[in-house]
Amino acid sequence: MRSGRRSGWNAQSGGCRDCLSSTADFTKAAEWFGRHGRTSVFFGRPVPGIRSLISLPAGAERMPLATFSAFTLAGSLLWNGLREAAGAAGAAGSARGR
Repeated sequence: MRSGRRSGWNAQSGGCRDCLSSTADFTKAAEWFGRHGRTSVFFGRPVPGIRSLISLPAGAERMPLATFSAFTLAGSLLWNGLREAAGAAGAAGSARGR
């Protein structure tokens, strides 16, 4: 989460001086965070692009680490649980078809 503070994230300009992704990716993540606030960390976990970058605007906005960690854990558990369930259902369906 602190990467947003350390990397030079500038919420006003929507850019990062030391990051490897494009400014457009950061702008997208910052807009997502701006619209949805803290819940963007939870709901951003399954969204490609957002999932990797949401920590930068969260850090720049000084979201508490405990809150960030709780939302990240809950969002990741839900997302991965759904993926696991889908895989198990697919495997069960495949085993029945043999």
